[in-house]
Amino acid sequence: MIHVNIRYKDKEMTVEFPKNNCELAAELKRFGIEASPDKLKLRSNASNQCLIGLYTNDPLGDVIIERLCDNDNLSELNMLCGVLDSATDRDNVMRTILDSDVRCINGIKRLFADRFIEFSDKLVLNTRLERKPTELTGKGCVIEKAVPFNHTKFLSIANAPLNDEPIIAENRENMYFDSSDNMYHCLLIYDRDYGDGIVVNSGGSNYARYAQYVPQAKIIYEQYRSSHLNELKLYCPLSIVSFENGLSEEITAYRAAFYCNDIRKALRESDLPAEKERGLMHW
Repeated sequence: MIHVNIRYKDKEMTVEFPKNNCELAAELKRFGIEASPDKLKLRSNASNQCLIGLYTNDPLGDVIIERLCDNDNLSELNMLCGVLDSATDRDNVMRTILDSDVRCINGIKRLFADRFIEFSDKLVLNTRLERKPTELTGKGCVIEKAVPFNHTKFLSIANAPLNDEPIIAENRENMYFDSSDNMYHCLLIYDRDYGDGIVVNSGGSNYARYAQYVPQAKIIYEQYRSSHLNELKLYCPLSIVSFENGLSEEITAYRAAFYCNDIRKALRESDLPAEKERGLMHW
């Protein structure tokens, strides 16, 4: 369907997709490439000395190549080819892609959600299974702060947890172990597009020294917020002052009620980004 030409250290190889994933990984290793297929971006990357070119004689393959983006990788392309190459309605598949504005593999997969398990009506959890576990217990982790990232940034953290990460460095003070209650205090980093997350305790470092992948962390966090963060606290009475003709006058709440719409309009117009989540309470 699609031919992938790879140049690496003055050597060249060509692989035809779709291909068995294990065979693909083995071929790359024999070729001298230690990186797994999901780490090899389709757009040429000088940092890993890998130049990747795509070509095809298949009209559907041409349409797919035209809609790829810089962040798509070999593994994703191979999986896409495996599903769409076996489609019995190839003309319909081509028309659907051409009529859309998708510009990445995930976008194409969403167009055909019923053919890809991660977009189907079945529940899919991204997690790790242990072989013959002797016990399945957890450790209490207090989420001191939750930080959402787009899917690309989240994957970059999840795929290289030992790399220094600015958001972890900025929140080192929020991550520690409290022996008094036997709890880890952690940072939650989650994928705002797909929902999975990573609970991190950096142990004073700038990377995810202690971490765990949590499926559907975004849903868990948002459910917590909706059920726990509804309390309203009034810390002080408001003083309402009217300014007219250069003079100020404190007015009663009864009189101020007549200006309710004007006050709301003024608050909306002076909204700051930091106030979006908690309103004026931010201050």
